Amino acid sequence: LESVDLRWPETRDEPLPCEDPIFILSAGWQSGSTILQRMLAADPTLMIWSEALDRARIIQHLASQWLPFTDQWPSAAHQAPSNPGVEPQDEWIANRSPEVNALRQAHRGFLDRLFGVPAREAGRPRWGLKEVRLDANHAAYLKWLYPGARFLLLVRDPFAAYASGKQRGPWHFNWPETPVEGPQAFGAIWSRLATGFHEFSADASAQLLRYEDLGEQVAIRAHLGASVVADPADLPVPGGNGPLGFLERRRLAASTARARTLLGYDPGA
Repeated sequence: LESVDLRWPETRDEPLPCEDPIFILSAGWQSGSTILQRMLAADPTLMIWSEALDRARIIQHLASQWLPFTDQWPSAAHQAPSNPGVEPQDEWIANRSPEVNALRQAHRGFLDRLFGVPAREAGRPRWGLKEVRLDANHAAYLKWLYPGARFLLLVRDPFAAYASGKQRGPWHFNWPETPVEGPQAFGAIWSRLATGFHEFSADASAQLLRYEDLGEQVAIRAHLGASVVADPADLPVPGGNGPLGFLERRRLAASTARARTLLGYDPGA
C-alpha cells in the first residue's frame, strides 16, 4: 500500500454514505468480541456485522490483491487512459488495465454494497464488522480504504480464551486448512494477532481493549463517536471455561510469553 500511495498519490475518493465504519478485531476466538459487538448494537445508528461469510475470507482476499504492487509493477505504460489522439486498435493494448485508483474505488464500493447498503436498509446508517481472524495488516488495508474508520482491537488473557475456546472449537482460521487445535497452535495465532494489534494501536484510529476492561463504556463511546454503548454487565454471556491441564498451560505459556508481557498479562503464568 505504501508503494501504491507513492506511485499514485491522488486517491480521488467518490464519497460513500458511510466513511467511518467501525471494525472490531479480536485476537482469535473467545476473546469477548461478540459481547463487545452486542454492546455497540445498543446504538440504533450502528449495524455491526459478525464474521460475515467467514470461510469466504472476504477481507483477506481483497487485501491480498494489493500484494503484487511495487515501485515497478504494474508498468505505468499499461495503465489507462490510452494516449490521447491514438485509437486503441492502433496501440499495443495486450496489458491495458484501468487506473489503479479504479481498483481502490471498486474495493470501497464492494464493501459498501455488501455491508453498508443492507445496514442502511435496516435503518442503521453506520456499519461495521466484528472479526476474529484479521490481523494488523488487514486493519491497515481497511484504514487505507476508509481513512475515517475506527478500530477496536480486543485481546483477552490467552489462558482464559483457550479454556473457553476448547469447549466449543475447533475452528478454521484459514478454511479449508486443518482446524486450529491444541494450545500451541491457538497460542501462536493469539500471539501474532495480539502483537500486531499492540503495534497498530499507536494509530489514533485504534483503541486497544482488554476483555477484562470492557466495562469502560465511556472511553469506547468517545473513541467511536457512538451515542450508546451498553454495559456488559447487563448482557448475559453463556457458558463457562473448562480446566486446563499442566501440559496445556505449559505449551500455551511458551507460545504467548512475549505477547502477554506486551499486553500486561502475567508473563509468569
